[in-house]
Amino acid sequence: MLNRYFSSTSLKNFARLSVNAPARIVRKLDDLKNRESRRWRQKSQLTKLEKIYGKIDSSTREQIRAHAREVLGSEDYWLPLALNTAVAGEFRREWIPAIYRQRHVDQIASGHLFRVSGLKTITRRLLPEAPLPDIGYFSNGMFISASGEAQSRSDFFKRISDDHDQIIFKGDASFGARSISVLDSAQFDTACFTHFGSGVFQRFVTQHKDLAAVSPGPIATLRILTWLDESGQVSTRGSTLRMGRRGQPHVGSGERFVSGVDFTTGCLSSPGYDANWQKFEIHPDTGIVFDGHPLPSFPEAVELARRLHAAFPYVRLIGWDLAVEEDGSVVILEWNFNPGLEVTEALVGPCFAGLGWENYWRKPRISS
Repeated sequence: MLNRYFSSTSLKNFARLSVNAPARIVRKLDDLKNRESRRWRQKSQLTKLEKIYGKIDSSTREQIRAHAREVLGSEDYWLPLALNTAVAGEFRREWIPAIYRQRHVDQIASGHLFRVSGLKTITRRLLPEAPLPDIGYFSNGMFISASGEAQSRSDFFKRISDDHDQIIFKGDASFGARSISVLDSAQFDTACFTHFGSGVFQRFVTQHKDLAAVSPGPIATLRILTWLDESGQVSTRGSTLRMGRRGQPHVGSGERFVSGVDFTTGCLSSPGYDANWQKFEIHPDTGIVFDGHPLPSFPEAVELARRLHAAFPYVRLIGWDLAVEEDGSVVILEWNFNPGLEVTEALVGPCFAGLGWENYWRKPRISS
C-alpha cells in the first residue's frame, strides 16, 4: 500500500530510521544522564576546592561562563574551567576542558583509531622501535612471546620464571590502575587471566634513585603530551609526574600525588597535589620538596616521545607514560590517544594554546 505514495528508496530510508530510532533515543538519554552525573560531580568537587582555596569571586565566575559560552560554544564547559581556576588561583583563557576535547577534538585527533592505544597486546607491533618492558602477551587464550611467537602455557611461564621473580600483567583496554595484577613467580602458572581477557606481561622496572626519592615504592610515571600538526611536526604540549606512597604496588592503587614539570628546567614546577587536590609542598613519606626537584633523563624522555609520535603519524594527540630506569634509560609504559587533560591543564596549562582547538566546535564533523 505504501508503494503508492513512496519510492523504494524512501521506503528503505523510512525502515532504516524506524529501526535505528530507539537506539538513537537510548544514546541520547544516556548522554543526558552522563552529562547530569558529570555536572553533579563537578559541582561537588568545586564546592570542596573552594573550601580549600577560597571562593571564586562573582566577576571571575561570570567571565568563565561568558568564555565557555562565547569562545567554546557552550556553558557546559564553565564548571571544568572553574575547577582549574580554583586550583590555579586564576582563570586562564586558553584552557581546554577535557569534555570539550572529547566532543570536538578527538574526532580530528584520533577518530576511529582511539581504541588502538588500549590494545597493549599489539603495542610492540605498532611501535617496533619503542623501548618497552613487555616480556609477553596473552590474547584470545594464546600465550605469545615478546617476539610474537605463540607458545604453550608451560613453556611461556618457564621462560619467564627463569628471568623474573615478579611480573606485572595489564589487561587490554585498561587505563590507570584498572586490570593490573602483580604476580610472584609461584603464581605465574596458576593465575587466571581469562577475567581480564587479552593483555601484556611486563617486567618490573627499577626506577632511578632521584625518582625513588619522590615516589618510594611504586614507579613514578612521567606523562608527556605530544601533538602532531598539519605539517607533520610534533610538539610537546605539557608534562606531569605521578607519584605514589611507600608500600603501594603501583601508582593509582591508593594515594597518589601529581606535580607539574617545567620543560625548560626538567624539574618539578609546582607543589604536589593528591587525588582530592589538596596541596603538598613535600612528600609525606620522604620529606623531599616537590618544587624544583630535578628529573633524571627528562630531555631524553621528551625526545623519545616526539620521535615515536613522528613514527606513528596516524593520530594527532598522544599521552605518553614513561619511566626512567636505574641506569637512566627511558621506557614506555603505556600510550593513550585520548589522555586525560584535567590535571595537566590545571598544573601547567594552557597546554594547547595556539592550535585553534577553541574553534573546532564551529567546524563540521569529520566522519571516521
